Amino acid sequence: MRKADAVRDKSWQPGTRTRTDQAPVPPPPDQPRVGGDLRRASQALGEVGAKARTETRDEIARMLRRAPVEDGADPAIVADQYADMVADAIRQPPAATDRTITRNVADVTKPVSQASEAGRKLTTALENNAGAEARALAALSPAQQSAYRRLAAATTGDVAARLGLQVLLLGDRLPGQASSGGGADTLAGLDRLLTKAPLAEGIDRNALVRQLVREMAAPAAIAQKGKNTCTVTSLQIFMADRRPSEYVRIVTALASPEGAAVLTGGPTVRREPGTAADDGSGRSISSRLWQPAMMEAANGRDYDNAADNFDGDPERRGLNVRDIGRVFKAVTGDRVISRDVRSLPLPERERFWKKLLGDSLGRGDAVLVGLEWTSIDAATGKENTSGHKVLVTGFDAGVVHFTNPWGQEEIMSVRDFTQRLKNLNVLVPENAD
Repeated sequence: MRKADAVRDKSWQPGTRTRTDQAPVPPPPDQPRVGGDLRRASQALGEVGAKARTETRDEIARMLRRAPVEDGADPAIVADQYADMVADAIRQPPAATDRTITRNVADVTKPVSQASEAGRKLTTALENNAGAEARALAALSPAQQSAYRRLAAATTGDVAARLGLQVLLLGDRLPGQASSGGGADTLAGLDRLLTKAPLAEGIDRNALVRQLVREMAAPAAIAQKGKNTCTVTSLQIFMADRRPSEYVRIVTALASPEGAAVLTGGPTVRREPGTAADDGSGRSISSRLWQPAMMEAANGRDYDNAADNFDGDPERRGLNVRDIGRVFKAVTGDRVISRDVRSLPLPERERFWKKLLGDSLGRGDAVLVGLEWTSIDAATGKENTSGHKVLVTGFDAGVVHFTNPWGQEEIMSVRDFTQRLKNLNVLVPENAD
């Protein structure tokens, strides 16, 4: 499977080997096994729309208890186990014929009570990993150890965040590399936010730190909620996953009293009015800071967070492919290829996207794609069609894997993906061929 298997922020590379002390979940009968990825291998990948294999939280928790993370564990498996622990059971969407939800990630913007069933499972995983955490911590410098312990203390009482911090360390994502925008590494950036970064009135420092930790440990949980911000939310997911130090730097700057962040690509983005305090959207603090600011930065129009539109026009809500290419380049500082492919015949369209996606994913970079999106109104049964932006994470001969910025990981057949594909924004570093 072609997938993003190199992380630009750190030499942490999702691998495909299977832990020798953990029995892999066999694929369902007559279904292909995709590489060695444990999560992908547990899916029924045949005809998209077929019922996915159900794995309950209890089964996932038992797997974790059998195989606590140890030195040398594959970081990809560490991260997947955490995401599974905070995910709903794998299930079919209530109304869809051409896509399957493989993981519906829980709302990690909210703390999990240790007394709850989910909290007890997360606590068990946290305890299982304690020895490996201590050994990984001992490998850091004294200053880094102190920073980590301060963050651990700040996340105590929120077991999802505390486990998320542990997973970032065990997955070799802490301390991380320095931010591309000239800031600190991920660990130092989080510690600065926790201890001394000036914040605007209305922003809860500890809550923001805990939410950032959860988001970086399970980026697919980042969601647009009810806002028309799928484009910049997909970009946010990429940054939390692949460039976490820069993600922390930008969010910290947006949370400051000035509310301004200078992006790697040059422009300055500013916090939108009304986003320092709870705006009723149900988004995390980082999401309500990031998404409105990036919407306005994308096309220079006046984005109203409350009305969720531009220039007071209810018909101006989303971003076009050029807009998202502009903000993608500004945030990363890299070259971005933005293409509308609707005029291409289907065979040529498929060859085109496979070439661009294969090259970009092979480098560990991001591909944002715009799809013609069909949904069913639960109340009326009416079919609605609109545009929707998602983050592609991999593909093989018959299936495309992507993160839907509704907090879900999904798959779609290559055939349906090609038919629905409208446009692409492909990240291409300046030194790439």
